Amino acid sequence: MRPPLVQTGDSSAADITYPLPAKPFGNQAKAPCKPKKGEVEINGGCWVELAKRPPCYDDQAEYQGKCYLPVAERRPPEPTVIQP
Repeated sequence: MRPPLVQTGDSSAADITYPLPAKPFGNQAKAPCKPKKGEVEINGGCWVELAKRPPCYDDQAEYQGKCYLPVAERRPPEPTVIQP
């Protein structure tokens, strides 16, 4: 099993944190979250708390003195067809 990877791009702009939204993003995983995967539920959405403390990076949300990344919406696996 391969661990998930985060892509980071070159950023010459100043990092600006965004506040954690009042409701989940449209493509964000919704509660119930998976605590064994490190997910926490905040405002109905699933988030991963980071060890990083504010100021957070520009792709992270700040909430109660911590930095978070949203968890991607879980989609059912695509069906596979096996040809005889």
